[in-house]
Amino acid sequence: MRTRDRARHVAASRVGEAARTLGISAATLRLWERQGLVQPHRTRGGSRRYGEEHLALLRRIQYLRRVERLSPKAIARILGGARGRAARPGAKAASPAPHIGDRLRAERHRARLTLREAAGKTGTSVSFLSAVERGVTGLSIATLHALVKLYGVTVQDLLVEGKSSGRLVRAAERPRLPTSDPGVQIEQLAVGTLQMEPHFYVVQPGAGSEGAYEHVGEEFIFVLRGRLEVWLEEREHHRLGAGDCLYFPSTLPHRWHNPGSGRTELLWVNTPPTF
Repeated sequence: MRTRDRARHVAASRVGEAARTLGISAATLRLWERQGLVQPHRTRGGSRRYGEEHLALLRRIQYLRRVERLSPKAIARILGGARGRAARPGAKAASPAPHIGDRLRAERHRARLTLREAAGKTGTSVSFLSAVERGVTGLSIATLHALVKLYGVTVQDLLVEGKSSGRLVRAAERPRLPTSDPGVQIEQLAVGTLQMEPHFYVVQPGAGSEGAYEHVGEEFIFVLRGRLEVWLEEREHHRLGAGDCLYFPSTLPHRWHNPGSGRTELLWVNTPPTF
């Protein structure tokens, strides 16, 4: 058995070789390993070795990251329930809001778009969009926004039946927005017919928007705790800490993530409500 294992390790690719084969960096491979997406073989000395099965898995991960724009946690769930749970012992995957897939399907039908047309206009695949509508998988914030923008609705329209209102929103009653990444939690701080759309964000280390998005309006971010990096139109790069604020037009493509080792908490306001 040990002889076969040694032969397998010799035939397998080292980190640098696997990275060159896939056209990515060795640092990315190590990151995906830390995120629980892939577990390479180990030699007796502890060196990593990637066999053909690993390369096939890594190509799948590349597709889900680059084309479907999914978060690492969402990818772990898609790649296999048992393996995904093993990658995050004790973790509970956050589930999207009830019926979000049904409502997205209804809005697509209302817009008179086929799955293929909607997928083409949002840069996703037919199989992925079908899985979202069936509730099989979640979607990143960037992809969710691309869909609601295409359908001419807001995320609140998908979450709230009718136009509920009320001046007071209790902390325990905040509507939670659906995302595929448990690392990003977004809660609405006001409901009803609004001129502003305030949200409370909790962003875990390494989590973020998973892509850029834009829409009409203006945005204000106030960092309550932790750190946040924001890219505007891929030309401006802002590093924010607790107490820092950022105000920008929503028409600039923007993406963001938490680069720190602790969680980030944000007050994020859009006007008009277009998120």
